[in-house]
Amino acid sequence: MSRFMQIRLQIQAVYRPELGAHFPKLASALEELGIGVDQHRVTLYSLVRELERAVYGDARPGLGEALAKHLPSLVATRNQIDEKLSMWERHGLDELLYRMEDGFEDLERDLD
Repeated sequence: MSRFMQIRLQIQAVYRPELGAHFPKLASALEELGIGVDQHRVTLYSLVRELERAVYGDARPGLGEALAKHLPSLVATRNQIDEKLSMWERHGLDELLYRMEDGFEDLERDLD
């Protein structure tokens, strides 16, 4: 890294108007779990880590089961994204982001 500059690759949220408009059950679950996020700026990618931390302390029936069902594939996808980002390999990142979005849509359907 340069002394005065750095190169950044980052994943940014692009949904409008906010997370809760697209994933209302997930937004409610985040609130219930005490996960405070900026719903206008949080990425699904970053939510995987938050959900990973929260799943171990969840006591509500339904939420724990849905997370247990979907979190492993979301974590695996996040890890693949991390690997591609660390290698500056852009090829295939879009596909992985779509896979993650699909995983969150599946999670949203299973949340009660």
